[in-house]
Amino acid sequence: MCIGRPLRIVEMHEFLAVCEAPSGAREHVDMSLLGPREPGTWVLVFLGHARSVLEAEEALRIHDALGALDAVMRGEAVDVERCFADLLEREPQLPEHLRPPCSPDPSFLRGPRTMSHALIDRLSDELGYPRVTAQNLDSVLQRAENTVLYFSGDPATVPEASDVAVVLPELVRHFDGRLGAGIVERADERALQALYGFEIWPALVFLRGQRYLGAISRIRDWSDYLQRIQEFLDTGPVRTPAPRIPILPA
Repeated sequence: MCIGRPLRIVEMHEFLAVCEAPSGAREHVDMSLLGPREPGTWVLVFLGHARSVLEAEEALRIHDALGALDAVMRGEAVDVERCFADLLEREPQLPEHLRPPCSPDPSFLRGPRTMSHALIDRLSDELGYPRVTAQNLDSVLQRAENTVLYFSGDPATVPEASDVAVVLPELVRHFDGRLGAGIVERADERALQALYGFEIWPALVFLRGQRYLGAISRIRDWSDYLQRIQEFLDTGPVRTPAPRIPILPA
């Protein structure tokens, strides 16, 4: 079963938010589908992404319903009329966005890919991260003491590419001047991947000048990013892994 959860925004950082559940548990949420929102806003979260904005009353109603489902699964008694009052006196209906359209909308079919490309393009177009090629790699690496290179892969076949594109600016901001960033051009990714030996896209490769510090593939928990990057910076250059066959979705 796939279920969205109501969370309240506590802190907002560009397209990444710290959100809190009614239970008090906190987690990082990707806000790229909704854009920045004010702290205190309730959002419906599914698979780490905020999908829609909720009124506080609706958010708490969803929370109560999910709590009731959990109680039923544990074999406990549930006040159905209170927890599911909005469902008792109406026929079940699909949400509007799941109802079949009269005719296919091509722009809808292209939507996820366009969004992924837009999030990656934003890194250079809005934030000024340089586009890295085999020809300008050396000059890019001279701009900062430490540099992180972002290998996105094709967003159409690498679903986590957009997630990493959202997290990258937050990492650069967190390390406050200790990291520069560059976006590897798709046409040069294979050639440059051979220099650094990682296997799985998307990947962040960390360098001090031309010397290798480490690499992180796929999307990770925020705490994992912070711990591993700090270790890279503290340990300093290490031997580059031997080139391997890269793993990309078909």
